[in-house]
Amino acid sequence: MPPTAPLGFYWGDDAYSVARGPDALAARLAGDGPPLDRVRLSGSATTADEIAEKVATATLFGGGTLVVIAEPAPLISTKPLAARMVATLAAVASGNGLAFLDLVDGTAKRPASLEHLRKAVEAVGGEVREFKAPTQDGMARWIADRARERGISISPPAAAELARRVGANVRERDINRSRQGELAVAELEKLALYRLHGQIGPEDVKALVVEAVPGSAWAFLDAVGMRRADVAADLAEKLDDVPGPVLLAQLHRRIRELIDVADLLAIGTPGGTLVRTLKLHPYVAEKLAEQTRTWTLPELDAAMAGLLEMDAADLARVEELKDSVDVTDAQGILGYGLPAQSRIANFADSLLGDVRNKDAGAGGEALGDLLKKVRELDVDSLGGGSGMARIPIIGKFANTFDRFATRYQKVATGIDRIVDALERARMALLKDMTVLDKMFELNLDYLKQLDIYIAAGERVLEELRATRIPALEAEAAASSDVMVAQRLTDLQQAALRFERRLHDLKLTRMVAVQTAPQIRLIQGNDQNLVEKIQASVLTTIPLWKNQIVIAISLYRQQKALELQKNVSDTTNELLAKNAELLKVGSAKVGREVERGVIDVETLRKVNADLVTTLEETIRIQDEGRARRAEAEGEIAQLQTDLRQKLLELRGSAPQIAPPDEPGRLTS
Repeated sequence: MPPTAPLGFYWGDDAYSVARGPDALAARLAGDGPPLDRVRLSGSATTADEIAEKVATATLFGGGTLVVIAEPAPLISTKPLAARMVATLAAVASGNGLAFLDLVDGTAKRPASLEHLRKAVEAVGGEVREFKAPTQDGMARWIADRARERGISISPPAAAELARRVGANVRERDINRSRQGELAVAELEKLALYRLHGQIGPEDVKALVVEAVPGSAWAFLDAVGMRRADVAADLAEKLDDVPGPVLLAQLHRRIRELIDVADLLAIGTPGGTLVRTLKLHPYVAEKLAEQTRTWTLPELDAAMAGLLEMDAADLARVEELKDSVDVTDAQGILGYGLPAQSRIANFADSLLGDVRNKDAGAGGEALGDLLKKVRELDVDSLGGGSGMARIPIIGKFANTFDRFATRYQKVATGIDRIVDALERARMALLKDMTVLDKMFELNLDYLKQLDIYIAAGERVLEELRATRIPALEAEAAASSDVMVAQRLTDLQQAALRFERRLHDLKLTRMVAVQTAPQIRLIQGNDQNLVEKIQASVLTTIPLWKNQIVIAISLYRQQKALELQKNVSDTTNELLAKNAELLKVGSAKVGREVERGVIDVETLRKVNADLVTTLEETIRIQDEGRARRAEAEGEIAQLQTDLRQKLLELRGSAPQIAPPDEPGRLTS
């Protein structure tokens, strides 16, 4: 079932893949919109509340925020902390994301709390993936896949050679493989710069990539430490590319470490104290303690004594070289000591190739960028106001906090990128220190080999001057043969050339002597820079972030105080206004209550109006009665006038009675 929640939990012993696990989550959350801003935090330098503050607010403009928590174990170290962290999973707002990175070394047991967190992320629909480091057989194929992702062409033999040089040939539990992937990708990108328009071949790898693990020397030393003679013998046959004195020096150091650990364990020193006392990596201390249990102290002392007795072999080598020198062979004289010189020269060439293809100043530049980024954030700007302060109501709470927070997010994102660069620089410096360690050992071997060649050469010169040249001088003096004299001259010239060659070797030896402190000085500087970077990442940046949190808290405290003052002032103002309104309203209500339903003035006016109305009505009735009487008189007159008029008309007309009706007298 595909993931649905904006959450991710990525764990395993492949540091490269774990670090890139959130990429798919970020792409899924961004969709077709702008990419998410990434904020990388360490579980030891943050809290669940701080994480919730970053992811709980939905974005209004632009992309959201993806918070990546590396090493989350401190956040869930107790049940209350774990419960708070699990609750934060549900607080991630739309458009934001939260991812956890848990890098394991493949040997230590993971805390149960991390497993609970993983299950909690999975239960709510988050993405959960485990990334296992490539095994001994899979590293070459893994390198080929990474090359294909980057559009880099590398031949299968070159991929196999690169896998071998980053330590893939060491047996499964001999080393911590978590960083092999990162190292392989870094070397792959370096090779791509070297071979821009062609396929990377095995010769390119051999020329540019320094072996992170010298052959199978570590596996050989572990086999000796565990007293597995058959395994050690088998590995020793495969170490023909590792100088014998170098292997002897490494074996000497391993026996010395076992003796030191055995002495501490014999007096009851706890395992954890070994790490601090001997300044060992916890994994190395665990391995040494395990190997020490297979030895007794007398057996370790005897093994050390046996190693010291092996120096007698050097004397036999001197005699062997002395017997092989022919001073009359010009080519042989020129090649005298070259096997010793070529070994250190080849290593130096590969080291120079490494330096040419990387930025030697990356660590210092990253520290400078870090300081610049920290100074970019002006905490004093929190005290100023913004243009929104003029807006009513909103203006009371508007200020530069939003701009400060936005700037902090940008600066914090930049710092996280710089921290990643510092971490890469730190890893490069640690790798350089390992390389310089090997170079120091090779230089010791070189010095030892030069001593052998010089000692053998001195013996040859001594024999020439004491025996061969005097004998030939006596023969030339006793003979008149010109060829005898020529042989004497040739021998003397050969001795002179050999003496010059021996002088060159002595000068070279002096350079080798001077190289040893130079290497240690560079290592010391690298170590100081590593400690500085580590202090910056683990101390300076968390302290800076803490101070930012304190500044923001004090600012919020000040704004809360101002808000409380505004609330108090508003409350007092409302109380005063309400009291005034109550006073005016109470007086009006009292007057209205004591007032009658109908005012006397109103009754008086109504009564006067009523009387006036009645009087007016009587007057109008009288006038109507008079007008009616007058009208009746006028009507009677009109009737009289009409009758009179009719009579007059009738009197003036002839009266003829109808025949069938007697006539009537009308008046």
